Amino acid sequence: MILLAEFSPSTTNALIVVGLGCLFGGVMLLMSHRKHWLSVLENETESRGRRYEEGKFRRRALVAALISALGTTILATAWAREPRVFALMIVLMLSIVGVLFVLASLEFLSVGVHHLAKPDAAAHKALVEKYQELRAKADEKAEFPEHDNDQQK
Repeated sequence: MILLAEFSPSTTNALIVVGLGCLFGGVMLLMSHRKHWLSVLENETESRGRRYEEGKFRRRALVAALISALGTTILATAWAREPRVFALMIVLMLSIVGVLFVLASLEFLSVGVHHLAKPDAAAHKALVEKYQELRAKADEKAEFPEHDNDQQK
């Protein structure tokens, strides 16, 4: 009977490659997010924008760390010989993936809400102009009510 943890050399090599890829991918993501965060800190003057960017950096750094942890767990799985340890590693990997999905969903929600709440100066100007135009038309109708009655007949 073959144990779950007894892999062929090609499977072990695949686990090592995938594990190293996740580990270094997470580290590279963290470095990329930090570089972006530092550039935003230099340019962002509004306190609301800085708070949003700090929160975004924290969430993304957590995701990068979880990806690295997933890579480490995959690497450790390649050398797990005890079936209970192997099962524990699988449960740990599934838990990390589940947390990653939850964090990704929260990140999508956060970014969407931030962009919806962000003021758009051009759209605001267009709305004000349209309001003024409609207000002028309403005032014109109020000044000449008999003119409207002639048109309705």
